[in-house]
Amino acid sequence: MTEHPPYDFSPPVFIRSRLALEVAAELAGMADWPYLRADVQLRARDFDTEGFTIFGTGSADGMDMVGAGEVGMAMINPSAVLTMAYRGTGPYSAPIDVRAITVSPSYDQIALGVLESTGITSFDDIAAQHYPLRVSIRGPRENSVALVADEMCKAHGFTLDDIVAWGGRVNYEPPLPWARILRVEHIEIEDIFDEAVKQ
Repeated sequence: MTEHPPYDFSPPVFIRSRLALEVAAELAGMADWPYLRADVQLRARDFDTEGFTIFGTGSADGMDMVGAGEVGMAMINPSAVLTMAYRGTGPYSAPIDVRAITVSPSYDQIALGVLESTGITSFDDIAAQHYPLRVSIRGPRENSVALVADEMCKAHGFTLDDIVAWGGRVNYEPPLPWARILRVEHIEIEDIFDEAVKQ
């Protein structure tokens, strides 16, 4: 007697949802697919406005959205943004009710690189000299890198906007570090602020 595989009696909504998630996962993994940031909304029924949303990007606004109850879970990088949100420090005027539920470990550091010819050796030098740096930061401006960069500057008595007021430039650019390093070599920019610095 031949045995037949058991039938899958999963509800169609379950099958469609799993299929949509699998398709999205495959698309996000394609090298030439431009849309990589995911927001996943799980609802009880079609046309419901409420549900549970997972915000899959790493930008700082995810903390605000969790705090406001707009999303159930968000991811953030670098983790210092979560710490500031939890403590109500930096750009957060009050603590946000957020918690870390897991960490995806990576050798992920934030760094400031500046041309030797500027004579700058510290953040304090920038503040003291009101140096009009030509800065390149991973953009857009709402990116967590820009937020952390500005907070690091504020800890030394100035802001990214101050650099512009002193005659410098702050460019928010795509995360293409090698193209930006070439611009440093041609002295088009003097400073790179970025994260995921491991090479």
